[in-house]
Amino acid sequence: MTGVIAAIAAQGAVVFATPSVLMATGSVSQITSGTTTVTPAGQTYSWSYVSGDASIFALSPSSQSTAFRANGVPPSTTLSAIWQCAVPGYGLAFVEIELTRT
Repeated sequence: MTGVIAAIAAQGAVVFATPSVLMATGSVSQITSGTTTVTPAGQTYSWSYVSGDASIFALSPSSQSTAFRANGVPPSTTLSAIWQCAVPGYGLAFVEIELTRT
């Protein structure tokens, strides 16, 4: 999915998520990523699912910073998805999430 993120960024986005790739591994069925933060600050934020595994969800879907989680992940499974954050007047930031249960 990294190629998708790069292609979208090349279209001239003025909103950025840092980091833009979140990867997490765990041994229990609930896997939570680290946090990403959207720039610019002090705006209205709306995180939404774009593609991939719909079981991954944002923990703070209307915040500047959020982590992502999946529940009930079977052993030896990797889930991945792309989410976007809309910042009115600025554009969209995209994040790639990969959650792996060992």
